[in-house]
Amino acid sequence: MLADFLVRYKQQRGDLVRTVSTSHLLDAVAKEQGLKLVETPVGFKYVGDYLRRGGLIGGEESGGISVQGHVPEKDGILTSLLMLELSATSGEDFHELYTSLMKRLGPAPSCASTRSSRKATRRGCCPR
Repeated sequence: MLADFLVRYKQQRGDLVRTVSTSHLLDAVAKEQGLKLVETPVGFKYVGDYLRRGGLIGGEESGGISVQGHVPEKDGILTSLLMLELSATSGEDFHELYTSLMKRLGPAPSCASTRSSRKATRRGCCPR
């Protein structure tokens, strides 16, 4: 939702960055907006590296997020403030925002359709 907000409402551009085990909904946002999606190994240090090189927003498996122009480290306070700004700017609550995003982009691809699905299944991340 935040990547979509930064691109659609705030007109910001840059690569969208996620770790291999993070939601693939970010892929759909990148595709819709014509942005590059960068997939990194697990760990925010890899996400932070891309943010330093021009990534717009990056997230990792434990929910850590940061954005371009901020410290390249996960920041829950920043994330919370951006979510509040998203809701205030759009005039919608989080359920409405999520529902709208799902209607527009559909659900994230299942892990079975990703190139790392065999590894994810072995790690117990996806149902067998």
